Order: sequence, then C-alpha cells, then structure tokens
Amino acid sequence: ACRLKNKDAEMPLHLAILHKAPTLSTLKILGEFPGACKQTDSRGDKPLHMVMTYDAPAEVQLAVLNAEPEERMLPDSEGRSPVSVALAGKHVVLLHELFNFLPKSEQDGLTQKLTRMFSETIDDVFGLLVNESEHDTVEAIKKLLAMLDLNLVNATFAEHGGFGYLMPLLCHPDTAVYTVAAEVVAVACRDDTCAVAMI
Repeated sequence: ACRLKNKDAEMPLHLAILHKAPTLSTLKILGEFPGACKQTDSRGDKPLHMVMTYDAPAEVQLAVLNAEPEERMLPDSEGRSPVSVALAGKHVVLLHELFNFLPKSEQDGLTQKLTRMFSETIDDVFGLLVNESEHDTVEAIKKLLAMLDLNLVNATFAEHGGFGYLMPLLCHPDTAVYTVAAEVVAVACRDDTCAVAMI
C-alpha cells in the first residue's frame, strides 16, 4: 500500500507530510518504503521539498533527508536547492544536517548567512521554550542544539540568557524535554562564551 500513487502521483508518504500526520505514523510509512523519497508528485516535488514547505517536525525532516542520501542536493520543481529552501524557511535542524554535506567552499559562503539567520531567530526559539506543549518545546530545543553545534550563535546564546531558559527544563528527569535540554547544555558548555554565562 505504501507504494501506491493517487491521481496526483502522491504516495502515502507525500500525503502524510501534506496533511501533517502524526510523526510516528509518517516515520512508519517512510520505514515501509524509503524509496518514496525519490518519487515526484504532480507538482514536481519530492518528500524532501515537502517537509520544508509544510514545516514537518524536525524528526520527520531528518528521516526523509537521510532515507535517500543522493536526493539531498537535488532542486525542487522551481529549481531551488534544498539548502536555499531551508534557508528561506528557517529550517534550522535540516540546515545543520545539510551543511555537513556541502563542499568546504560552499560551507564558508553559507556560514555568514546562517549566523545572521540564527541570530534573528534565536529569540523566537527561546519563546517556544516556555510553550506549554512538550512537542513544541522539544522542537525548539532541537533547533537550538543545531545552532550551537555549528558554533555560530554561542555569543548570541549567552547574551540572550540561554541558560536561564534551559535550566527550568532540567528539573524534570526522564522526559523528552529533559533529554534534549541536557544535550544543549553539554554542547553549549564546550564554548567558553556560553560557559561564562552560567557563572
């Protein structure tokens, strides 16, 4: 069933992304037939382009990206590269993953754009950390982790009181929020600028 197409050339994976199906359901469909990531719908888009267009959860974005590695740099129906679409949509986690697959020359050119984008979006990410939805909080922390791991916003993180947002999230062990928040703290503490902010 996961290999069937409808009249718009959409497979179950395309539809799951389009209609924002629960993450576990989408991942199960992907696991049943990863080859769906190579399939184009009637608009000329593949699942990698769709996860950005429809703002799928970070876990779904990464799973689609890694299901068919050779699709990572292929353009969408408008000729835009995944990196340019991810930049435009501020898909931080996906950008972090794509960045590592770019040639060094392209990484250097992208770094300045990423730094500017991360600095502009970090306040929005911090705002999501106090969201009552655990899912939204986990998504925000994953974005923050991607930013810090690229060493592009460490000074911004410290200046904006990042640890003040994270510490309350570490009061509830054995939760998804705690696990990713602890990972952010560990990554942030590798940088002297961030570590000083804790003192």
